Amino acid sequence: DFCLSRGLGDVYKRQLNSNIAYKKRQISGTCFAYLISLLSENIEVTRIGLNRPMQTMNSLAREITQLGSLGSEPYSELGLDGSNVVIGISDTGIDETSCYFRDKNHGNVPRSSVKHPTSDSKYRKVIQYITYSGSSGDYSAGHGSHVAGTVAGLCDYEQNNEAHNVYKGMASGAKIAFFDVGINDAKQDLIIPDDLGSAIFDTAKSAGAHIHSNSWGGGYLYDAFTLGTDKYLYENPDFLVVFAAGNSGYHGTYTVCSPALAKNSLAVAASNTGHTSSSNIDHIASFSSNGPTLDGRNKPDITAPGNYLISALARSEGSSGTSCGTTSKQGTSMATPVVAGTAGLISQYFQDTNFWVKYCDPSYIMCSRGPFTPSGTLMKALLLHSAKPITRFEGNGGISLSSVPDTYQGYGRVDLSSLLPTVTYNKAKYTLYMDNDGLQELQENSYNVHISSSTQALKVTISWFDPPNQVFAARYLLHDLDLVLEDPTGQVFLGNAPVSGNRPALGASRDEINNNEQITIDSPAVGDWVVRVQSKRLSEAPWQNYSMVISASGRVAPLQTRVNISPALLA
Repeated sequence: DFCLSRGLGDVYKRQLNSNIAYKKRQISGTCFAYLISLLSENIEVTRIGLNRPMQTMNSLAREITQLGSLGSEPYSELGLDGSNVVIGISDTGIDETSCYFRDKNHGNVPRSSVKHPTSDSKYRKVIQYITYSGSSGDYSAGHGSHVAGTVAGLCDYEQNNEAHNVYKGMASGAKIAFFDVGINDAKQDLIIPDDLGSAIFDTAKSAGAHIHSNSWGGGYLYDAFTLGTDKYLYENPDFLVVFAAGNSGYHGTYTVCSPALAKNSLAVAASNTGHTSSSNIDHIASFSSNGPTLDGRNKPDITAPGNYLISALARSEGSSGTSCGTTSKQGTSMATPVVAGTAGLISQYFQDTNFWVKYCDPSYIMCSRGPFTPSGTLMKALLLHSAKPITRFEGNGGISLSSVPDTYQGYGRVDLSSLLPTVTYNKAKYTLYMDNDGLQELQENSYNVHISSSTQALKVTISWFDPPNQVFAARYLLHDLDLVLEDPTGQVFLGNAPVSGNRPALGASRDEINNNEQITIDSPAVGDWVVRVQSKRLSEAPWQNYSMVISASGRVAPLQTRVNISPALLA
């Protein structure tokens, strides 16, 4: 008998630690039950579950994410291209003979391992390549090269670069730290490390990455990969991880995949690209996975174009010569690198002296400090704040969408035009205010917002990295913060609660399960508004950090007060 012929330790080593479980063996139900009974006897085992094997899940996308519609790329025209930013990617491989990645001066970056990662910024595009799967390249028409091309691909050295670069990446000036998890076989199998943090994320971070794109996923449960992602981000608040939500929207609700179910990462849905007259950019693609999570949280978090993207076409590992081929693919796998690349643009915007410090209000503390690299929580808040609501999900016969956040699009589709000012603060239509702060339990921070015109929406977003919970918890949020907005008449609005006609929707209540909250008032009354961030009980630490973004026509006063509050106020 297969089970009885091997000791428990061998089963652990050869089967449980592999992401490709029993590919070539059929195990009887009796054997499987016996294996579970052996595992259950170990007092260190707290949960036993089955996971599905992990699976892989541009020009129009640049226009949509920079303009909010088709037509132009205003931020590209200003020179925002992700320069001096490194973005991590884990996928099936990269074909470095493609002109979108090729470095004719230095060749391919040296391969390295998780134990001994190396990187070298002298390389034009790929500065780190971890050969975790044993592969050093991609398969023909590979998933990884297409994803990497969408993040940061850029043709160089060719006579017709301009024609090829219609399909360049979102952050074409950024560099790539790559982690190869692809076996490059006909089934496109993946080998995923048990500890995503110490393997995938830390190696990219060692190369200078603070943004990481992952277009793959597995089962529909909050599992060890999900828990590990939450733990890593809570302990590394300067890092942002982006995952594909999944392509199971045809099956309805609860179809977002692990690890995209993590509280602290961003899960990305896919919208249309407008590549044909029937492709509406304000619609969610029918294949895009739907939330909520089993504990009721909103997932996906955000949306980006992913239904028909053209990007780099890989040739199989070992191919000679060079190529500038492209191919089209669709999926949340394609939308995820759009978000990661756009995050690269946001990162450059705040680091580069040609942007944020040139345009911002010098009275704001995040302006007076000069150029900076956004933290993971601030980057997450900025992306969510940029989101433009989408009107329809095309799957399951078509579903109209009315208010965000919802479990089809999250907060909406990424749109930099509503986020990053491109003129000086005294000429801009809206002000952009940000803050990184925190609270002890049962405390409140408040901010005054003076609205000078109702022509621009008042929008407030907060996000925080919540402590890791357990895989079998009934509710995964541990540290609950609340966003509260008060208008000049004393009317109160609550984070994530629907707003109808600039009034709170009937039955609006506090959100107690999500670690992102947002309020949008489309036509705010002129006068003084108050933004409050309130904390409830903090079980895992005495302090909870958060990031906040406010935009409006007017001005935001810095943090006014931090006060203790009664639990009765939070009811």
